[in-house]
Amino acid sequence: MTKNIILTIAAGFIVTVIVSIVGVRAMLEEYAVQTIRKNIETALASGDYTAALSLLGDLENTVGTSDPDLATKKSLAATLLIATANFEKAKLAAEKGEWFDVRALLRGGDSVQNESFIYHKEAVILLAFAEERIGALQTTNDAAIAGLEQTTVQERKRSKSLQTELKATIEQKNKTVHDLGTTQQLLEQSNQKVTESATEIEHKKALLLEEQKKVVALAEQAAREKLEKLLNELNVYVASLRDADGYITLALDEIKQKKDVSALLYLSQAKTLFDDVYGKAVGLRDRSEDVKKEWPERISTAAADFLATTKNLRNAVIVIDEQEGEAFISYMKKAEESRIHASTLVGETKTYIEQNK
Repeated sequence: MTKNIILTIAAGFIVTVIVSIVGVRAMLEEYAVQTIRKNIETALASGDYTAALSLLGDLENTVGTSDPDLATKKSLAATLLIATANFEKAKLAAEKGEWFDVRALLRGGDSVQNESFIYHKEAVILLAFAEERIGALQTTNDAAIAGLEQTTVQERKRSKSLQTELKATIEQKNKTVHDLGTTQQLLEQSNQKVTESATEIEHKKALLLEEQKKVVALAEQAAREKLEKLLNELNVYVASLRDADGYITLALDEIKQKKDVSALLYLSQAKTLFDDVYGKAVGLRDRSEDVKKEWPERISTAAADFLATTKNLRNAVIVIDEQEGEAFISYMKKAEESRIHASTLVGETKTYIEQNK
């Protein structure tokens, strides 16, 4: 009996332990389920819909598929995950200015319809902005289309006007062609007369050129004759000056020998020639053209220098006996200087004469 009592007590203890273990396990399982549910709500509230779906799968594995709330939350998480993807695509499209794509991604979708979507307000604002931009584009397009329609109407009117003008132009052209034929005949007749006139003009022009050549030849001949006359006259004066200079040479020889009478005689003869040349050279200078005045001027200057020479030599003759004296030497020096200058002018004139003959 004692043995039976012990067995009964032991059996009761074992049953009690088993019941306790089962109760603890049930409590742990319930705690785990509640923790998962809490994490699911947190994930949904924070917008981590991928994590929410994962936790819902874990919960389904724990409690089974009989819970209707589980299916509802799975559908919500999946819907909001799709809404998140569409919202992200819409933001990228907005950055590119693709407003029609933004509207297509958001309008009527859970991004703007479901207020539990974490980016619900942002999605609503983005959709409104896209609608505004699309409205502005449509307004611009409508205005452009209206402008094109107005332009088309104007172009049609212009085309009709141009057709009318073209018809009138063609008629005028036909009339002009007829008139042109008449004008062509008159033009041909006129051209013939012009040709005849041109031939006559060329003939007269040739005659005129011949006359001009004759005039030029006569002018050149006259100029040459004038030059030859000038050269001949200059040559005579050059010869006279050189002849007169010969008397100065003779006078100098007489002065050296202190023969005053013969020296004065030679100087007188030289002076007569110099005076004659001077007067004639001045007259020639006054008659000559401006470009030719230089050479008669040289002859008259040379004659004047020679006259100065004869004057100084006559003064030297007065003191001929004092050839070492200051006065005699001064007169002789002045005479020599003026004679050298005069001889230079005569030589230059002679060169000019020879070069132009």
